[in-house]
Amino acid sequence: MPDGPIFMVGTMRSGSTLFRLILDAHPRISISEETGFMGGLAAAKQIPNWTRGRDWYQRLGFSEEEFDARLREFYAGMFERHARSQGKQRWGEKTPFHARHIRQMAEVFPDAVFVGIVRHPGAVVHSLVCTPHVCAAAATSICRAAAPH
Repeated sequence: MPDGPIFMVGTMRSGSTLFRLILDAHPRISISEETGFMGGLAAAKQIPNWTRGRDWYQRLGFSEEEFDARLREFYAGMFERHARSQGKQRWGEKTPFHARHIRQMAEVFPDAVFVGIVRHPGAVVHSLVCTPHVCAAAATSICRAAAPH
């Protein structure tokens, strides 16, 4: 059985939480709740709002591969600790919006497995509209942004 991380991606209201709970019930696999860690990882690689923020680590003599290894060690260490605290050997993470970071995740975690959750867009919008913390205008905006142009 592979031992790389398992990343669950998709859209909100697609059933990813239920699927996370099902995978997390496995005796070897720990899938954390949403962390959004890729925001931090992406910001570490390219410091936001600074024209010289891209590849800053190269000015310190690190190659991209070396820096990715450092990031992998840091983030994997955090998730591995969480998995061990549950008595499990393999870790994963579920943040649906990490779908936009799949390429970078695959570069930093080359042994990762990706699970994409797909739900009919109409059902997603209906679920969003029926959710108290999301207004209909926001649901419509999300739908338009996801629609092919």
